[in-house]
Amino acid sequence: MRVLGAAFVRHATFTFASLALVIVAFQSISAQTCNLNGTVTLNFDSVTVAPGQFVDATSYLASYGIAWSSPEAGAMPVIENGTGTGSAAIPTSAPNYFATNSAPGLNNAPLTYTLSFCNPLSSVSFSSVAVVSTSTYPTWTATAYNAQGTQVGQSVGQTGGYGTAAQQFTISGSGITSLTFVSNQTTTTFTDRPIDNLTLVSDTPAPGYSLSAGTATPASVEPGSSSSATVTVIPVNGYTGTVTLACSISPTVTGSTAPSCSFGSGTNPVDVTSDGGGATLTFMTVGPSTSSSHFTNAFYALWLPIPGLVLTGLRFGYRRMYRQRILGFFLVVAMLGSLIAFSACSSGGNSGSGGGTSNGNSGTPAGTYTITITGSDPNGVTQTGTAATVAVKVN
Repeated sequence: MRVLGAAFVRHATFTFASLALVIVAFQSISAQTCNLNGTVTLNFDSVTVAPGQFVDATSYLASYGIAWSSPEAGAMPVIENGTGTGSAAIPTSAPNYFATNSAPGLNNAPLTYTLSFCNPLSSVSFSSVAVVSTSTYPTWTATAYNAQGTQVGQSVGQTGGYGTAAQQFTISGSGITSLTFVSNQTTTTFTDRPIDNLTLVSDTPAPGYSLSAGTATPASVEPGSSSSATVTVIPVNGYTGTVTLACSISPTVTGSTAPSCSFGSGTNPVDVTSDGGGATLTFMTVGPSTSSSHFTNAFYALWLPIPGLVLTGLRFGYRRMYRQRILGFFLVVAMLGSLIAFSACSSGGNSGSGGGTSNGNSGTPAGTYTITITGSDPNGVTQTGTAATVAVKVN
């Protein structure tokens, strides 16, 4: 079984010139990218690598703001998939680890490389990969330095042969800006010890944002009216980005009288600069219905003149039609009386002693409503502090 032996031989095609080009490109990237805020863990498994193969780790490190360098001409950082060794010690669920491949002809020589960090760290921890090869890995040291080049911490890993289990190492110190690995032994097959789960704890807190909200204006409203308040997004630890706001209302009201909340057009999502950003929250209520049984009473009144009109017609009509018209009159009166009586009975169940009440509703129920505002960032930056709230009273 082997872990890196064949991989090291394959690396002989790399030249110093190609490495120099990689380093120049990396320096350009790292100058623009720094994602070492709070606690960050690199487990290397997000990179696609075929079993038993490796890829250049330069761009992966650069995406976090980590620069790799080595005085050894032709050496390079790699991410390798260890499942090609056929050993159960390398799980298929997490097959990748980080290593530095030596230059051609240096398989039995000391190797030194340095990881430089874009933000100062308070601790660095990592695990050494279990030895699954019949060969022996070297003794090595990992030394942490601050920006002034002063050593602030160190960890030593002993030589390991076949069957050596994975080990966990932690180096703590103030303002760690670089970590230098040195292989001390020159009589082993491999010049460094592969590592995994590189966890970096930054002295710089992770950026974020908090929300605050002003008092609603007006603070109390009648059903059918609205109120508004200003919501402010406050950057924390240098945060800049886009925050999408959402709102919810309690207590919950269901149906057509439920109040609603929204943010002003063009103000959500909020573009947050170093000075922050803001949006306008609007709380809207539903007005009462105007449907009333008085409409029915008016309907009755419209029919009152009809009997008189009928009688007038009878007076001036032809005498020979008198008896027929009398009969028709009584039929019409009977029909109208039945209709009015039926309508009155139907509305009577909805009428109080006041003679006619609303058949609709009174709008949004009275009470004090709390609007809760939350935010979300498309890159997963979390909101700090408590959610912002606004209170509005409905009379």
